[in-house]
Amino acid sequence: MPLSTDATLTMSGHPGLLTRVLPPLDALARRARGIGLAACAPGMPGTSSLGSASTAHLGLRFEVVDESRLDGLPAALGQAPCAAGAFDERYELEVDGDGAGATVRAASAAGAFRGATVLLQALDASDGIRVPSGRIRDAPLLAWRGLSLDVARHFVDVDDVKRVIDLLAWHRLNVLHLHLTDTQAWRLESERWPLLTATGAPFYSRDEWRELVRFADERFVTIVPELDMPGHVGAALAAYPELAEGAEFAHPRLGYLDPHVPATVRFASDVLDEVTELSTSAFVHLGGDEAFGMPEPAYARFVAEVVEHVHGIPRRVIGWQEATRADALSSTRLAGPDLVQLWISEKDAFDAEAVKARTSAEYHALVDEAAKTAALAPQDGPRAVAAGIPLILSPSSPLYLNRGYAEPSADPAQTDAGVRLGFPDYAPENTAALADWDPFAWVAENVPGAAIAGVEAAIWGETVESFDDLALLLLPRLAVVAERAWSPAVSPWESVAARLRCNDEVWARMGFGAWYRSVEVMQGRRRPTVWDHS
Repeated sequence: MPLSTDATLTMSGHPGLLTRVLPPLDALARRARGIGLAACAPGMPGTSSLGSASTAHLGLRFEVVDESRLDGLPAALGQAPCAAGAFDERYELEVDGDGAGATVRAASAAGAFRGATVLLQALDASDGIRVPSGRIRDAPLLAWRGLSLDVARHFVDVDDVKRVIDLLAWHRLNVLHLHLTDTQAWRLESERWPLLTATGAPFYSRDEWRELVRFADERFVTIVPELDMPGHVGAALAAYPELAEGAEFAHPRLGYLDPHVPATVRFASDVLDEVTELSTSAFVHLGGDEAFGMPEPAYARFVAEVVEHVHGIPRRVIGWQEATRADALSSTRLAGPDLVQLWISEKDAFDAEAVKARTSAEYHALVDEAAKTAALAPQDGPRAVAAGIPLILSPSSPLYLNRGYAEPSADPAQTDAGVRLGFPDYAPENTAALADWDPFAWVAENVPGAAIAGVEAAIWGETVESFDDLALLLLPRLAVVAERAWSPAVSPWESVAARLRCNDEVWARMGFGAWYRSVEVMQGRRRPTVWDHS
């Protein structure tokens, strides 16, 4: 049954599900497809009314089913990000033979939302709007499927963060990890330490943060906050010099929170208390990376004291892989283990001499400190395995999306930007190669015996100057990562590329019209790759 592009998708069924999923689905459908949703048959049991009906309808009914109805669909592997426990995202979607009606069966609101999102994706707008008939039984491979977004180096305002959240929801990702603090700025208001955001740089007020958390939770996306410590704290030290207590660092660009300074642990405890009060995530991210020049005993003590505080809140801890060096993360302390985010890829190994060759001598001391830290990286993963700490996989190759594209764009005007916006220390890579990446094969080769908590792409803001820059770096690669985190099967590139092309209008509607028109995507063919995942 073809529907006009101004049609309304009418929804009925379990009233609790309608109340929970209808408002965010309506907003997502309008943003992504320009189609409104409405509950049908006002006054009937199990339904409610919202908005006005169109002259053409696709009826969508929700059924809450017992988990046994979903037998044969495996539970997601890894760790769920939400404080309320794991959302069951499994669902069954059945479309009538004439395409006029569809039913989503799920054991939870999260599963109903995912199934309805797939229906929205399946709408064919090439000739009116059609829904192909058939039956899908589907479940995510991994429970943690996310994006780490650096808003410290390049601030992303509230409305644009909401665009990113909707993009994640559209591609059935469920974590937005926000890197809120760094040397450049502190982006979250603190009542206890107000000078952190008194520099004139933009930041999120406490009310804005609550709104982002609410908006994301509605779409079954959990915001995981990161306050990076004890390194990457230049903004905090500038706001409160007493946190350094006259310490002399190896380089003016280096600084850290020394636990021997009484104010530092109190500072860390205060800001962590504040962000967890405002967040629904089961986790808080402590950073812990690149504390260049910090003595190892001081680093271990700081991390241990802060981890102990977070456990007492109680929240579970995530740290970048360097945090394993403190031997403070726990696999048993709370309802589930702490997590380690692995990011250092052998392909992107730090080359101190190469960096020195292109930088002035005043920075060489900084480079030497970075080299000392990088030299310890090969043992971080094995240390996590020995401690029983699961890994969030974010290897810079291939999951850092602030990397240049190795293939040109079908729009020649984008090709230079596709290289220029990449972080200069990372060699460009092909989009098609990312579709072959298998998280389990990667772990078996690089960190044998590790438990996988989930997968998270990451994008850093050093080269980003606008939302269009962000869109170009994110897409189409984030959509490929989403597919690899959801599906256990590796699809032929031609079918992956076809699915990506189908999102052109959707991405444009959502504000990501500057996405990179990779020739590999537009032509559906692979080009010679510069990255070999094997």
